[in-house]
Amino acid sequence: MKAIRTDNNLFYIETADTCYVFAIVNGFAEHLYYGAKIPFSDCGALIEKRGVLLVNTLYPIDDPTYGIDAKGFEFSLPLRGDGEIRAVRLTEDMSGIEADTDILLFKASANTYEPYLGRYKVTDGPFLFRDNERLCMLWSTHTHSGKYVQLSAYSDNGRLNGKWLQNGEPLYAGDGGHGMIFDDRDGKRYLVLHTPNVRKIITREYEHPVMLDIARGAYEGVMDVITESVKRAYDKISAAWHAFRKDCAINKCIADFEKLLPPHSEILDVGCGTGYPVAAYLVNHGHRVTGIDVSTEMLRKARALKLVNARFINVDFTDYVADTSFDAVIAFDSLWYIAYSRQESIYPKLASLIKSGGYLLFTHGNREGEITGEMYGETFYYSALDSARVCDLLTNNGFEILTFTENYSEPTTGTRDLLVTARKTK
Repeated sequence: MKAIRTDNNLFYIETADTCYVFAIVNGFAEHLYYGAKIPFSDCGALIEKRGVLLVNTLYPIDDPTYGIDAKGFEFSLPLRGDGEIRAVRLTEDMSGIEADTDILLFKASANTYEPYLGRYKVTDGPFLFRDNERLCMLWSTHTHSGKYVQLSAYSDNGRLNGKWLQNGEPLYAGDGGHGMIFDDRDGKRYLVLHTPNVRKIITREYEHPVMLDIARGAYEGVMDVITESVKRAYDKISAAWHAFRKDCAINKCIADFEKLLPPHSEILDVGCGTGYPVAAYLVNHGHRVTGIDVSTEMLRKARALKLVNARFINVDFTDYVADTSFDAVIAFDSLWYIAYSRQESIYPKLASLIKSGGYLLFTHGNREGEITGEMYGETFYYSALDSARVCDLLTNNGFEILTFTENYSEPTTGTRDLLVTARKTK
């Protein structure tokens, strides 16, 4: 490996077949280029000295190659401006920028998700990629509530000069972003980003990378990276999960909840997994169960149980369309896998699925935000709203809260941040 530093704080690091170029600007390292080796003598052309304009991505769009940059905002007090994503054409030997080729792709104000209402709007971390022939871009910004979010956009004609359309929902809505997509040697595709953007001293959360695996072709308008990553992770751990759960006693909270239900109830089990012990217990107590789950491998094991009066459907809760209404819905350890940006939409959907007088049980987190965790060697995404907001959403959607227990704990369940039972009154 060879490393070179120049007088103007331009760094060039070379390995066997790649190189990485970055610069130190205002005390921060700014990424300029990573990819196939280019001569070090060509790297100076990667810095355009006007404001904070830096080449973030080099991308060949047919021919020739363009540098894609983000002009964040003017460094003056008070901070002001409307950040821009721009493209400039590089010369064939990448030694300079061709005149009159600067293209404005879009401004930070194009963001339709919780736009920043202050005096400056930031564009950061543009990353171009193709998915199903669609030219797509990841980019990041700050929202009015102060969060750093991962956004996405796509060109309507598949080229740089198309109209760039913004996806309304972020890919990551906590405090993280600056994402990139890459394929590993086995052809698997990943999204990697950093979070939190600001160190959280009280909870001792420090900036770290998060990697989510996604399917090729998953980017259609909004790329639901989170659902796809949860699906793949559960597919991978399905054997270990089934081996553990098949020997578990029914959770006491589920058994207590079942006693509230009328005989022969129609029950929706959200995130039913392998069907054991919850679906099996309910069927054995005379109820009819519809189980939904995103994991095909989990459902394969659930169907192998051949439970009478149970059916299992491979679908995400947010996409599920019911052909009936239910006497009860159970969402045990499943709602926290839904994207943070969709958490509020959970409660009107639950209300639409439950008959008047029907019952609801779910577990959830009780602190607002997004985190990742490990289970059986796989990374899982979790998100939640704060408990006060959950109370409001339940009440506003016609539920009477029967129990609302934070830090719930008992031997058959372990500890859960939040356990809720409710009855639909409207």
